[in-house]
Amino acid sequence: MRTFFPFEVAVSLVDDSWVNTPEIVWPFASPASSKSKLETAVLELKRKRKESEHPVVVAKKWKSLLSENRGLSVKQIAIYQGCSQPRVNQLLRLTNLELSIQEFLSELSNSKDVRFYGETKLRHLVPLPHAEQLVEFEHLKQKKKSNLSQNESNDVGK
Repeated sequence: MRTFFPFEVAVSLVDDSWVNTPEIVWPFASPASSKSKLETAVLELKRKRKESEHPVVVAKKWKSLLSENRGLSVKQIAIYQGCSQPRVNQLLRLTNLELSIQEFLSELSNSKDVRFYGETKLRHLVPLPHAEQLVEFEHLKQKKKSNLSQNESNDVGK
């Protein structure tokens, strides 16, 4: 298990051989900028996700945190979020969706819409080329509109 400390340690050998145990010579402080970036990333991960926040938004945040912080790993994200590494990777793959789809999903504010356009409905779009993703996503949007019109007609008939 890898443990991360907020400081670096210089290690020396008593003799010139690796047979002897290394000893800690002096703790050196890490550069403040990388430490604060990593701390900021950890605080962002500990923030509770809003119910109306789409998984694509979460995946985009995770991806930016990973790219900005070299010390952060998918495993650490999984630990802080209380899920498995494969689950984190599943959500990170959503960032491979076409940008207009990601923007549409990012703008959703209604929790019912967020649930309708859930990650499981989008998962099959990820491996497709972007043009096919757009076509399939339009089908999904049409399905949503037809469901809305059916619900409204059922409400009028009551």
